[in-house]
Amino acid sequence: MKLRIAYIIITVAVMSAPFFSGCLRSVGKCTYGKEPAQHGKLVVKSVEKIYSDKRTFYRVHVDGFFKRDFIYSEDEFFKKFTSKGYKSGSYIEGNIISGGPCPPAYSITD
Repeated sequence: MKLRIAYIIITVAVMSAPFFSGCLRSVGKCTYGKEPAQHGKLVVKSVEKIYSDKRTFYRVHVDGFFKRDFIYSEDEFFKKFTSKGYKSGSYIEGNIISGGPCPPAYSITD
């Protein structure tokens, strides 16, 4: 009798496992680039110089269309900001690219 009850309990547990184990189907691939990017204006709130591994980086804090910190190497910072005359208080263009089930990608337009 005890063996029969144990067999029934194990059978029910095995059969119900797929229902309680999470998502039964995959969520899907990221869909970056399938929908058009959203564009908006950003304000450069601050620029901070950071030293890491004996290299210089710049942290650029932007606000407006979205709020983010971007970290650039010295060369990237020169190409994207210094060479174009951007500094704290400057207005720049930003993008949000939808990723579907993946998180959105935030970027500053070159």
